[in-house]
Amino acid sequence: MGSLASENKADVKNNGLCLAIIAAIEVPHGQWPDFLNSMQNNSTNENYLYRLAAVQTLGFMSEQLESFPEAHLSQDQVGQILHSMILNIDPAQVELTRIAI
Repeated sequence: MGSLASENKADVKNNGLCLAIIAAIEVPHGQWPDFLNSMQNNSTNENYLYRLAAVQTLGFMSEQLESFPEAHLSQDQVGQILHSMILNIDPAQVELTRIAI
């Protein structure tokens, strides 16, 4: 997950998408238990690139979950994702806000 902090936005997007696809498959089945906690922690990181990568990856994961109708998240997991997204709605940071919304 360290590759998410790249300054190359294309790398961040591609890496985030790969992680999101795997997470959409594994997290609902109780695998990769630290993924959501890690993304939530990164979404509040002082480093903008970490926040951007975390929010983008969680957004991709949410989109990917639609491809797996058998995959269901718990209320706590949904809450973690929403909390991470909502914390990053800031009109001063247009790119991050656009992704969070």
